[in-house]
Amino acid sequence: MEGLRIMWRITRLDVRAELEYRAEFLMNIAIGAIWQVSVIVFSTVLLTRFTGMGGWDSSDVLLIPATRMLAHGLFVLFLGRVHGLGHSIQEGRIDAYLLRPMPVHRQIQLQWFPTNAIGDLTVAAALMAGALGRSRLLAGRTTVPS
Repeated sequence: MEGLRIMWRITRLDVRAELEYRAEFLMNIAIGAIWQVSVIVFSTVLLTRFTGMGGWDSSDVLLIPATRMLAHGLFVLFLGRVHGLGHSIQEGRIDAYLLRPMPVHRQIQLQWFPTNAIGDLTVAAALMAGALGRSRLLAGRTTVPS
């Protein structure tokens, strides 16, 4: 429990530090949102060309990119810094992490806060809510097209 409290404090400090440059903070959120909106545009163009796929209605097909975007946003938020692990090893930063009294994985995750994940998750949650609202899967249709 103490580890979670420390992680929360460090994350709050990191977000406050990023808020020092509000324009950059908002731009990073906008970049994440614009990136995910491009997925929505692609899906919309595809679904206007083809009304359905494999017997699935276009509103049901939107659940696929919504799920993918939501998973991507959660990955970037919680595990995104793992991609830089090889770079940290090459630069020799892992040695310093090994000497500190905190697990290495936690230190890697707390290097910086992925601001663009806020935009990713906002667009993903909106698309998921819209897709679930339009989908007939939750409205009692229990048969899956074969």
